[in-house]
Amino acid sequence: MTHFVDPMIPWLRFFSILPLVLLLTHCVVVTENPAGDEVLRSKGKGWGGTWVGTNEVFYIDARDSLDGEVEIFAVGGNNKNNFALKSATGLLRKGSDQVFLNLKLSDASQRQIDPRLNDYWYAFIVEKEGDSIRLYIPDYNKLVKESAEGGERFEQVDSHFLLKGTSDEIAEALASDLPLVLYDELKRLPNRTESIGVRETTDLGKYESLLADVSSSYVAHFPKAIENDSSRYQLSYQPRFLQGGGHFHLEERMVPKAAVELHERMMGDALAYKDVGQSAPVSLRVDVDAETPGIGYHTSDTTYSLPKGFRIFYTRVSPYKNEGFKWNHGSIAGVAIHLVDGRVIYFYENW
Repeated sequence: MTHFVDPMIPWLRFFSILPLVLLLTHCVVVTENPAGDEVLRSKGKGWGGTWVGTNEVFYIDARDSLDGEVEIFAVGGNNKNNFALKSATGLLRKGSDQVFLNLKLSDASQRQIDPRLNDYWYAFIVEKEGDSIRLYIPDYNKLVKESAEGGERFEQVDSHFLLKGTSDEIAEALASDLPLVLYDELKRLPNRTESIGVRETTDLGKYESLLADVSSSYVAHFPKAIENDSSRYQLSYQPRFLQGGGHFHLEERMVPKAAVELHERMMGDALAYKDVGQSAPVSLRVDVDAETPGIGYHTSDTTYSLPKGFRIFYTRVSPYKNEGFKWNHGSIAGVAIHLVDGRVIYFYENW
C-alpha cells in the first residue's frame, strides 16, 4: 500500500471541509455501515484526551460503549469567520488488518450537507503510535473506477458515492491496495493533572498504601489487605484535584456463596441501596436523598456504565448541599454486588 501526502490537505478544517477533502481524492464517498466488524475498545488504550492537529484542537472522549464509540469535539479554523466548535460520533473498528475511525457528523456540523447523508459514515484508516494519530483517506477515485463495471457496489446519492455492503465488506474494499492520502497527524497534549503526578493508579501492589491515605470513615468497608492477583482483583484509584472529582474502586471476584453472604450483611448494615437502572435509592436504615447518584464502572476496560444486575449499597451518602446542585461536590461510598457472577465493587467517589 502506497502512502502519499497531498500538500493542500493539512490546511483544510476537519469537520466543515471534510467533503472537500474527499473531493481532492476525486470522489466524495460515504459508507453504508462503519468499516470493520471487530470493535476496538478505546477506554484505557490511550485514545482519550486532547489532541492538536494542523488547524484544530480535538478532545476525544473515550469512555466507550459496547460498540467502541467515542465522542470527538473540535475547535479551530484559519480566521474568526470559521472558528467554531464542532462535534462528531466516532466508531473505532478493526478489519482486514487495518484500524478504522468511522465518523458520523452531528446535525449542526453537517448543515451544509444533503440531510439524506446523515445516516452514513466517513471512514478513515488510522495509524496510532504512542502520542501520535495519523489519519489517512483511501484513493476513492480508483475504487469507484475499478468498481464501475461491477455496477452494484456504489450508489450515487446527490453528489456523493455511497459504498454499500456489510462492515466487513467495506473494510475489505478500503484496505485493498489503494494509495492513501495523509489527511492530518494529531499530537497529544499532556493531561494537566497527569503532568503534576495526579493520575489513575491500577497497581494492586499500592492498594494498602492508598487505603491508608484515605479517611477511614469513607473506606471502612474496604478489605484491609488483598492478594496481588489480577485474576481476582481490579483497582482504579484517581485522587481528587482542585475542582475535579476522584474515585477509589476495588473490584473483587467472589464465589457466589461469599457474594450472597456479603449481600445479606449489607442489607443490614447499609444506609440504602439502588439497583442499576432504578431511578431512586431504597432506604434501609435512614432516608437518603432521592437524587443520590450511582457509580461508573472504573475497573472495566470495555464499558464505562455499570451493567444491570449490580445492586449498589450505600454506606455513606454526603450531598454537598440540600438543594440546587446538591451533588456537585458530594461524596458516596459503599459496595456494589452482582449476585449472578460474584462481582463485588468496593467504592468511594467524590465530585
